[in-house]
Amino acid sequence: FGWICVVLALVFGLAMFTYRHVNYVPKYTAEATFTVSTQNSSSIGGVSVYSFYYDSATANQLAMTFPNILDSNLLYDAIHEDIGAMSASASLSASNVSGSNMFTMSAVSTDPKIAYDVLVSAIDNYPQIAKYAIGNVKLEMITAPIMPTEPSNSTAYRSAVLKAMILGFVLGCFGVNTVQQSS
Repeated sequence: FGWICVVLALVFGLAMFTYRHVNYVPKYTAEATFTVSTQNSSSIGGVSVYSFYYDSATANQLAMTFPNILDSNLLYDAIHEDIGAMSASASLSASNVSGSNMFTMSAVSTDPKIAYDVLVSAIDNYPQIAKYAIGNVKLEMITAPIMPTEPSNSTAYRSAVLKAMILGFVLGCFGVNTVQQSS
């Protein structure tokens, strides 16, 4: 009856592969990284002098306020005005590199061009909108956005199929063992 364990392992593995293949939706991520600096103004001899300094707290605050800016629809409306209805099929997020003044903005979509276009529009519009929440900030791009060529989410076929096969094998062995003990 050992063949039952092997057959169930193969059936479970094939079922998982089919399930993953049918339900897989590729997601493409476009990203850009910036350094953040804030503007200070002072007066020297009656002349206003503006200076920017790098500020990790501001980068953190930008990442924290990003969801609020999206919830207020200001940035979404600006992006929608730039590129139209296709911006609705992308999601934006932001994060900061802990303890630094670096800030990463990303757009995720099922279409690589939409992800790229939404990110570029967000980069163009974000400083004007963030000014209301944070004040004068200056974003210096470190890593420019590029059009994604490969999905950022993996199918993970190998590990999912292997787990399903192990489960099928164990259930088959447990079933065979139970039947043998009851006879």
